[in-house]
Amino acid sequence: LSDARPTDTAMPHLSDWFDIIQKENASLNKISGYSRRLRLLHYWRGLMAAFPEGLLKAKKRLTSVFADFLKAGDDTIKSDLNVLGPLLSEKWMTPE
Repeated sequence: LSDARPTDTAMPHLSDWFDIIQKENASLNKISGYSRRLRLLHYWRGLMAAFPEGLLKAKKRLTSVFADFLKAGDDTIKSDLNVLGPLLSEKWMTPE
């Protein structure tokens, strides 16, 4: 079975590709975090635009809801919000 698996020695023209897709490649582990933050940003802004008054008072509960929705822990969502905040300015978390 391992002989059937493509490798960079058997296919040297694909060596760069094999470097990218290796399990040990740390950048691959970041993709799920980027995806989660993108979804968090999208839905957070949508909810803030639709229900600004109610959600401004319920940030802690909203964080827990997003943790359930995105299958992450509350601390992960808080961390994501902390990462996104400085990148996007504080306006993104509040309605315009």
